[in-house]
Amino acid sequence: MTLDKKVEMLEARIEALEDQLRKAETIRAEKFELVKNGKVSMVLQAGPYGGVLAIYNKEGKQVALLSAASEGGLLGLYNKDEKKVAVFGAGSNGCLLFISNNDEKPVMGLYAASDGGLLEIYNKDGKKVSRLSNDSYGGLFVIFNKDEKLVATLCTDADGGLLGIRNKDGKTAAGLGAVSEGGVLDIYNKDEKRVVALGAIPEGGVLDIYNKDEKRVVALGADLDGGELDIYNKDEKQVVALDADPVGYGGLSIFNKYAKLATWLGALPDGGNLSIYNKDGNPVAGLGAEPDGGLLILWTPDGSVRSKAPE
Repeated sequence: MTLDKKVEMLEARIEALEDQLRKAETIRAEKFELVKNGKVSMVLQAGPYGGVLAIYNKEGKQVALLSAASEGGLLGLYNKDEKKVAVFGAGSNGCLLFISNNDEKPVMGLYAASDGGLLEIYNKDGKKVSRLSNDSYGGLFVIFNKDEKLVATLCTDADGGLLGIRNKDGKTAAGLGAVSEGGVLDIYNKDEKRVVALGAIPEGGVLDIYNKDEKRVVALGADLDGGELDIYNKDEKQVVALDADPVGYGGLSIFNKYAKLATWLGALPDGGNLSIYNKDGNPVAGLGAEPDGGLLILWTPDGSVRSKAPE
């Protein structure tokens, strides 16, 4: 190959490279504006985390902003008055979406949390009024009052569903839920002390009433023989029991402060019966009905009959 031929081939290769460079020319700038009729319609520039693209309407007002943020991409949307109404992007736990009203107050937030999805609803003043999420047991729904105090919770626990009601100060006022035997309703006073419990037991229903110190003072429920009413003193010692016996008769038992039987009034096959006991729980007197009439028996402390009438 002659020298002239080699020079011709080299010049052709140089011309081809220059053509490629012209086609691949790069414009380098920190900010690029696209203008129409004297108004900016698009701005592309560098931001603190990367690229930023702003979109404007025909009146030159910003309606969208696409940018790089600390956690990833971020898209902001604006109304015709340039007020931000939506934000869509990447958060620390995944995707997030925030919706705002025309006053730029947030009214809804939807995003991924560390343990699942989370939806929050806000009122017109931007205060949170409800939240839908999940916890270790399942779904969780929370309601707040206008002061953002928690007032209601609907969730699940190990036994099933649970509804919690709170007062305006965020203190527990009532709880409705499920236990192993069925449903249960708890009522609390203003100091969050339980004062009433209504629930299911193996024999049926039961109602417990507590004093201000959360000590049970009354229990009304069902047992294998019928209904039962128990009354307790301030030390939770039983002092009264009104119930039915296995045969079907009613009885009233009164106990001393040591929970020992002091008096029993009830029904027997022949009629009424009254039994009186000493402080140790031993019978000392009995008054009852027999087929022939009334009967009175007195016992000594050791259980021996002292007297009986009629003989």
